[in-house]
Amino acid sequence: MPANPNKILQRALGYPYPRPNHSFLFSDGKFESFPSGSTDFSALTPVIACGSNAAPEQLARKFAHIPASQIPVTKIHLRDFVCSFSAHLTAYGSVPATLSYSPGQQITGHITWLTGSQLERMHATEALGVNYRFSRLDNVLCECEGYGPLNTIYAYISKHGHFGPHNEPILIREFSNSNAPFRSATQREVQNQIIELFNEEISLDEFILSNIKDKDLRKHHIQKLSRFSSPFHYPLETILEGDSV
Repeated sequence: MPANPNKILQRALGYPYPRPNHSFLFSDGKFESFPSGSTDFSALTPVIACGSNAAPEQLARKFAHIPASQIPVTKIHLRDFVCSFSAHLTAYGSVPATLSYSPGQQITGHITWLTGSQLERMHATEALGVNYRFSRLDNVLCECEGYGPLNTIYAYISKHGHFGPHNEPILIREFSNSNAPFRSATQREVQNQIIELFNEEISLDEFILSNIKDKDLRKHHIQKLSRFSSPFHYPLETILEGDSV
């Protein structure tokens, strides 16, 4: 584990990290203005960035070994879904995101358009078969800036389901709409709620650092979170990868 606990905590509590509120091109570790009218989407896979995958700093981490990577990231409005917290913890200490099907609600977010090799790399960062599955969602209502309507999108869906003590998703504050019927939370707030649910007398910083340092403890906490989870269900989901384990 890295020696600087402040940087570790900053990464864990910074999730889902800042991102532009418009379409952009992630290029060579940075983001730049979206090239209007010149992008060929035909060979690219549209994958919704429900959590951190539209944040330039997260993309920079994930594609650091491919410095020439260029990824179009387009702003979207997606109906009937919300971005919620998954019922698991990451190796770097965050409570990550997942989609939840919620008719009548709407997400304002982003889609990453990935080549085949970029999709393979993204798969490798999402713990397919352990924490997430990769699915195609058909007959969706998605308006994509710079592209137009999309009826089919792809998504990483948490195999742990969404976290919610009352069978309702807890929305990620950065993605939630003010009129949503569910409550939202920041990363700090959701982690403190988990500590309270576990009846643990431990500080937030200690909780995060212990989950990073001790893999078995993290697995134990994920098992405890399963008591407060609900599975993803969308009738037109086709699971493509990661349905094992």
